[in-house]
Amino acid sequence: MKARAIFLFGRMGFVLLAMWSAIGLHAATNPVVSFGFRGTSGETVEVGEPLMIGVELRTAPGAKERLMLAPAQGAWTDAVNVELVSTANRGNSVRAVLLGRADSPRATLDATRRAGGGWLISEAAMKSVAPGDYELRVKLRVDSGDGWRGEVSAPSRKVKVVASKSNSVQRTLALAGEAMVADRLERAAQMLDEFLKTNPKEPRVWVLRATVAERAGNVGAALWFANQVVSSTGPVKGPPPLELVELRLRLRTQLEQPENAAAASPPAWSWPPRELVEATLAEAKKALPVEKVAPVAPSARPADPNPQSAKPATPATPARSAQAAASITAMATKPGAQTVGVLVAASELSEAKILSEPLGQWASAATAGSRYSNGVGYSPAQATGAPNVPKGSDNSNAWCHSGDSKEIEWLELAFATPVRATEVRVRQTLNPGVIIKLEAIEPDGTSHVWWEGRDAAGLANSPGAITWFAVRASQPEYLVARVRITLDLRLRVGWKQIDAVQLVGEP
Repeated sequence: MKARAIFLFGRMGFVLLAMWSAIGLHAATNPVVSFGFRGTSGETVEVGEPLMIGVELRTAPGAKERLMLAPAQGAWTDAVNVELVSTANRGNSVRAVLLGRADSPRATLDATRRAGGGWLISEAAMKSVAPGDYELRVKLRVDSGDGWRGEVSAPSRKVKVVASKSNSVQRTLALAGEAMVADRLERAAQMLDEFLKTNPKEPRVWVLRATVAERAGNVGAALWFANQVVSSTGPVKGPPPLELVELRLRLRTQLEQPENAAAASPPAWSWPPRELVEATLAEAKKALPVEKVAPVAPSARPADPNPQSAKPATPATPARSAQAAASITAMATKPGAQTVGVLVAASELSEAKILSEPLGQWASAATAGSRYSNGVGYSPAQATGAPNVPKGSDNSNAWCHSGDSKEIEWLELAFATPVRATEVRVRQTLNPGVIIKLEAIEPDGTSHVWWEGRDAAGLANSPGAITWFAVRASQPEYLVARVRITLDLRLRVGWKQIDAVQLVGEP
């Protein structure tokens, strides 16, 4: 089978049944037929909902024989029959069709080799099925050929077909899955986007939409969709879904490859629509109540990566005096020929206003010169999405550089929708004030230096004070897709952490 069909079925949550019955030769020499399917709830499907079935053939546990499936006519997949049969009217049935085609007309089964694939009862076929009780049956039958001959079946599974419910979660997932199998990714994206606009708290839909974006080659958008599982649905109770963990790890691995840092031009439909972005920003505002937090000393961390003296200042160092701040060249900016922005005064940076900014969007993907650890915590991806560090302190939900990085460091962030930006806002949650340059990057990679200098106001703040750094510029003619932040780690003692970055502008 084609790898794509197998991958989709793995992600759609099939549970294979290791049960079988056999007719024909000796039981020990017969293949084992296993199958699984996905319904709306348990073993219930809706009229018009595509039904996807995964079938696997293997030898019996402990069997030493090697079985060859080599029908005299056609491929081994032609010997597999998958059908949905009414229990009330045995003549009322509908057959599933094979997804793709077999890589080879023959299949060899032994202790290390299995055969399998996906079958589909399409939306059109399921529309002809009346509500009622059914059985799903899977059978392998080979009458002639060079290899194994006989008939073997898996036990039937009871399926209840119910009347269609408009806009149900499972129906949306099934229809989008069918579109993906047929390589109609744009159609799948449209269905999932429409559902999420009015039903943003369904994690399975966000995960599938992320998978669609990934298949379209838009890794940044895929990570944005994956991030919404928590941002839009709230904290996941218990361990996160395995498919979400695997998806995010896969996406982050791709983002951290240099060749993937600047993706080629993905299709426009792979990005989240503007209405969906605005809806998630509104939800983020509700989910993060704003509170005034007193400066908090950072928690214990490994030895400081860039001490300034043999006896570095303790984490509880008080805020610098006015004279000390002035000695750092207050608000000093060293504009170059292309520098177009200015620092925004702290008095204008109200967190409540930032979180409710109608034209703002949070980063959807990130890369960095280094990271504190190889795990999820402190990774560049922690700087994506809405703020989730409640107070200024050491927190693994923020990006942190590695201990080997002692001088110049960088963090680059991508945004789901390129805009004609007017402002960039950076939420620093530990040891603020070390940003020395901010660049706005067009979709084609062209970089514009918006600001370069020293942030004296940020340096004057306590190490544990949440500090917003923002640069404002006149609305450019070009679109901004990414932002690159450069930090000088030598400007103050301790680890530096960034929680979130917001880009403000209109498409």
